[in-house]
Amino acid sequence: MDRIFIKPTAKEIVLRGKPEDGHADVFSYNYEGSNSNGLGSLFIVVHVQPATEDTSYMINLVSSLAKREYYAQPDTLSRESFSKTLKKINEVLQDFFRNKDTKINIGIFAVTGENILISRLGKFKIVLARNNENIDILNNINLFNKEHIQEKEFSNIISGKIIPGDKIFAFYPGRSIIAREKNIKADLIKLEANDFTEKLNAIRKDNENFLCAGIHITIDKHSEPTIIVPPQPQEL
Repeated sequence: MDRIFIKPTAKEIVLRGKPEDGHADVFSYNYEGSNSNGLGSLFIVVHVQPATEDTSYMINLVSSLAKREYYAQPDTLSRESFSKTLKKINEVLQDFFRNKDTKINIGIFAVTGENILISRLGKFKIVLARNNENIDILNNINLFNKEHIQEKEFSNIISGKIIPGDKIFAFYPGRSIIAREKNIKADLIKLEANDFTEKLNAIRKDNENFLCAGIHITIDKHSEPTIIVPPQPQEL
């Protein structure tokens, strides 16, 4: 008998704008040893102003730190690992947070089985296309719950359920992409990942200052043969 499970397929989209628009990047990680009850996939969208060596270092620090902390204990529940990851990022980045000249925007989320966990600092959007409709995950209290975890920069975890057929676009909402948000949401509903990406690349060809840092995710149902271990003969 085959084992049925839900798995995200991610496509990273990074189109950098003018230097004064800051530095933006995205990261996606997957723990190969996980199953539907494991840690699944971790995603990060980061935007920082100004673009300097220090802020570039900070972005790489966030991504490596999040990956290390989240997957440090594979047998831990995803919510516990996610909360621990946020607290560690808050702890390590205190000096950056205190710098009033640095504007930091981070969206971090995990998809494990049918569950999604999300937290953000600053500007971040995550849109869900389901049943030919767009759902603003961060502001939909009917489908997604918000849990307050600490009095720090990353202070809340938003959680909910995903289903096969869902499509997600998580992105930094800069001015250039917000001006086209209505059309982008419509494209998210009707286009598959490659065509959606090509549509954004076409915008960039017409406008070299178009900034987009986002991750397109398709939620699919997968199956794999269940491994049955035959009983071992007992020694007499």
